[in-house]
Amino acid sequence: MEIPFVVTSEQQPRDGRRVADQQVTVIRNLESASAAQASLYESLKRERELREKVERYEQEDSVDHALAALLAKDVTQQTPFRERRKWRLQEGDVEFVVRLFSGNGKAAVVFKITNREDVPWKMQMARLYTASGWKDRPFALRTDHEAIIPGTAGYVAVVVDQSAFEEGTALKNLLLEIYRDDGYRQLFVLLDPSLIRQ
Repeated sequence: MEIPFVVTSEQQPRDGRRVADQQVTVIRNLESASAAQASLYESLKRERELREKVERYEQEDSVDHALAALLAKDVTQQTPFRERRKWRLQEGDVEFVVRLFSGNGKAAVVFKITNREDVPWKMQMARLYTASGWKDRPFALRTDHEAIIPGTAGYVAVVVDQSAFEEGTALKNLLLEIYRDDGYRQLFVLLDPSLIRQ
């Protein structure tokens, strides 16, 4: 009554073996105990993922996150930031418009990402660290879409507080990196402390 099979990754390690992602069991009888148990496990997994997402958003309830949310909605006029620099990048069929903003003790970066590829563009993570000592720094991040589907555009906004630039009595340059969902570092931006000077 059961047909087990293994879902494998498209990526193949150097040793030639395929990587197994997980075991999947197909059950013909949807009324069986095994089918009910599989459905329960799937529901519990979805609930856990949603709970983690809600907890993450509750932890990210700050002024900087609120400002990043406004920037990700492209309503910069409703924020205290002023645009300092803007440039355009093209990589394959994905276009990036990068805008640097300065504010009162804060800096911000907004990426407008236009996807003309055949697959959705997703961000895996962003990373902010000192350019000289490679020390991770805190920041607030918001996106307007989880994935940017082909033929559309989306925004990623990052807000950095003055404290992130500080190291002792000195102000340090920061590097902001954006990684897409396959782990490739798609963009990086150097943030100069002059962005936070009043």
